[in-house]
Amino acid sequence: MTAPTVDFPRRHARRATLVDPGPAAALSGSPRAGVVRFSAAMAATVAALLLPWLGLNLSASPSAWDLTFSLASVPVVGHVSYGLVVLVLGGCALVSFVQAGWRPTWATRAVGWSFLVLPLVFVVTTRIAGDATLFRLQYDASQSGIIDSQFLTNANSPAPTQFLGIGFDGKTLVLLYALRMGWYLLAVAGCLLVGRVSRPVSLAERASCLAAAVAAVVVAVGVVLAVVAQGEVNDGIQAVATGRPQAATALLSEALRRNPQTAYESGVEQALGQAQANEGEDTPLAQYAEAVRPQGRDITLLEQARLFAGAAAGLAPDSPAYQVVRADLVQFLCSATIAAKNPDVLSLASASLRSPALSFSEGHYYYEAGASALAVGKLGQTLDETANGELRSLALTYLALSWQRLGHEATFRQDIVAAVRADALNENVFAREIAAGLYVPGTP
Repeated sequence: MTAPTVDFPRRHARRATLVDPGPAAALSGSPRAGVVRFSAAMAATVAALLLPWLGLNLSASPSAWDLTFSLASVPVVGHVSYGLVVLVLGGCALVSFVQAGWRPTWATRAVGWSFLVLPLVFVVTTRIAGDATLFRLQYDASQSGIIDSQFLTNANSPAPTQFLGIGFDGKTLVLLYALRMGWYLLAVAGCLLVGRVSRPVSLAERASCLAAAVAAVVVAVGVVLAVVAQGEVNDGIQAVATGRPQAATALLSEALRRNPQTAYESGVEQALGQAQANEGEDTPLAQYAEAVRPQGRDITLLEQARLFAGAAAGLAPDSPAYQVVRADLVQFLCSATIAAKNPDVLSLASASLRSPALSFSEGHYYYEAGASALAVGKLGQTLDETANGELRSLALTYLALSWQRLGHEATFRQDIVAAVRADALNENVFAREIAAGLYVPGTP
């Protein structure tokens, strides 16, 4: 009589089927895992459409819907937003997934690759050709620096020189550190959708490959045009420095034709203005160039401020040149207010400038000068110009102190409490000490 045998592998296999695989099943190749991965990818895609791609301190942060493709003078694409492209690609992936019986398809995997490429395209093209976006980021960072320079807060720190341990130039670092969750989530959605894409078979797959090839060519053309335009900008600036204004004007005009966004470079506007001044022309840009770099004579601070203001007044408010001149005018007026404390210069700060850094610097100056009524007006303007909690906390602090000097104790208490509540990062120690009674403001 033979002894019964036991099939151990079969017993273990049966036991394994009774064990719940848990969350790790979402990473396997089962149909359920495909549904989970696709659902997570769609959630990340929706979040990428709703959340900001870039972060600004003093104004609203732009989302994918606010950012367009920066491809120099390539027509049409400059009016297409990243949000529209992501929405169309996500919709195509969803339709394909549902029609295939809730399974990944060639289309969903191709969309995954597109979602991985798009964030990279945004960074590269914005850095090379997106001078308008870079100008906006630098202007915001400059205003934040002006405000931070007036206080010893926790926010004061040296500018970064590396990103993830890698050194980059200043503009690239500004862009990389400005990236926000919406941009990262698009890459996450791509990682969840991506897969091996086989050779296209159907007409729709071949059309998709053709569209991707056309898009790659368009991006390459835009990058090449931007690189050529930047070379012409450098040559134009050099031509101005060597006393060839006509050649400089021709080179810079050609650069602006190839990539209109180069108009947001202050160096371009200064070079154009200097070339016009060397030709004997009295233009707004010539005044701007003289204000930035006076040639052959010493001018007073007030004269320099009037040159800036005259240049800004002579330019169209919606032009890139006006934006550049306005940014330098704000920087100049803030510096003059903080360092020189010249009240005559402040009279040139018109309400049309709409700069929270400028209005706050003026309000802070008036408070220290004892002009409490003027301080109340300017600090109230700051509150209207920004939703940034930290800046609002600082403005409310000095607004409260100004009201206290004017004898409005109830308004003082109300504003100092509001200043503490607005300080979400706990950086405004001054306001907390005043609210706690640990500091009694004296004379300025």
